[in-house]
Amino acid sequence: MSSKLFNVKLFQHRKLSLNIKKTIFTKKLQDAAENISKRSKSNKSSPDIAEPTWVRKLYDIRKSVSKDLSPVEKYVGSEKSTPQKRKFSKVLNTNRLQKRNSDIPVIILKPCSSRNKSKDSLIVHKKTVSCITARAKSLEKPNDPLLPKPKDELIRFNIMHFKTNDFEVATTLQYYQIIEHLGQGSFGKVLLAIQILTNAHVALKVIEKSYLKSESSRRKVIQEIRILKRIQSSYVIKIYEYFETTDYIILVMEYMPGGDLLKHLQQIGPLPEILCKELFFQILQGVKSIHSNSILHRDLKLDNILLDKFKKSIKICDFGVSKFIKAKEIINEQCGTPAYLAPELILGAGYSGYASDIWSLGIILYALFCGTVPFRGRDLIGLHKCILAGKYEVPKKGSMDMQDIICKMLELVPSKRICLDDAIRHCWFDEIRGERVKDYYQNKMLNETAVRMIETFGYPRDYIIKTIKEKNLGHIFALYSCIVDD
Repeated sequence: MSSKLFNVKLFQHRKLSLNIKKTIFTKKLQDAAENISKRSKSNKSSPDIAEPTWVRKLYDIRKSVSKDLSPVEKYVGSEKSTPQKRKFSKVLNTNRLQKRNSDIPVIILKPCSSRNKSKDSLIVHKKTVSCITARAKSLEKPNDPLLPKPKDELIRFNIMHFKTNDFEVATTLQYYQIIEHLGQGSFGKVLLAIQILTNAHVALKVIEKSYLKSESSRRKVIQEIRILKRIQSSYVIKIYEYFETTDYIILVMEYMPGGDLLKHLQQIGPLPEILCKELFFQILQGVKSIHSNSILHRDLKLDNILLDKFKKSIKICDFGVSKFIKAKEIINEQCGTPAYLAPELILGAGYSGYASDIWSLGIILYALFCGTVPFRGRDLIGLHKCILAGKYEVPKKGSMDMQDIICKMLELVPSKRICLDDAIRHCWFDEIRGERVKDYYQNKMLNETAVRMIETFGYPRDYIIKTIKEKNLGHIFALYSCIVDD
């Protein structure tokens, strides 16, 4: 066979091999397309083509970052939604993760047509990887309004703000570092936080706006702020400031590290009579300051009396159902905790004055000394019958004076019940009366040391003094109160 003929045969063989390979490759593509079509029909959320490794890494980045970027969501948010899996393509844009209470920027990849899947795939891949890398780096230092900022950054911001403005910047959660969850209320949660500029501990009462659907519930929050702002007593919890976010109303309040009286009794049991006397006298002083401002608390109980770290001083808290009342005003609302309800509230015929709070005080004193409430029942109806009967076991181990003041507070007829001033003057307190002559809030003189310290945080001196004198509930007033109370 000549060399020329050999070359022709070789060429024909190679051409045939290429045609066979092309046919096999085309068949594989068709089979793959059919499989993808079947999967897309059975599962609409599946992607057009297999998800590459870098897309899974992006999802992992987004998933891991979402756990760290929202401290309020961590302690407050109740819904944990998983980001929806999206199709990807060569066209990129930025969007925001559709998750409650979180604004975490992520990459959304728009779906592309099947015609252009393989066109310029290398260029698309390079652009996609570079975009993902840039986004991942930006997530390392997020500018999230829910995250606290460093102290020096806050000070620089205050200095720059007051160069062009003569008003205080609105407070955000960037001024506080949330530490832990303290308790649960009817409208939200109570969190322990650190005020970044002063490093002082505060309690954040976080109220979810989604719970405030009715007009009455919104009025209660406003009412609580008004009441806390009005009462100035060393035996009532203080409010430092309040502010709003998109989803929450946040009240910044004084922190009492000793917890409440109920937990204290659960830990150590009934208290000695002398300790009951000291704590209860403070409670009476606190309630006096509340009533002197024409306010009926309506939910006095062990849970709403807080202790300091030494368990020696108390503060009354939770004015969520409290009410401003007028002289001889008839109140028909029944609110409070069942075991502490006065009989006139259970009867539902209306009541007036402050006698219902006095009844609750009698329950508190009895519980402090005996470790349990005087009236109990198997159910709510049984409890109401027991309260209306007015029969309970008198604590015989206590002194006659203590038994007397309890009986006068737990008088069934409101008009015969002892009034608050007579309770404070009762002979049972003669032993300790000289130690606590009057209630005080704080020295009315301006604390110059506190003012100078706030100046170092970037606030102008004149504005600091004006804010403190007018008692405007903002971050300057919160800083001043934390420094003075420390």
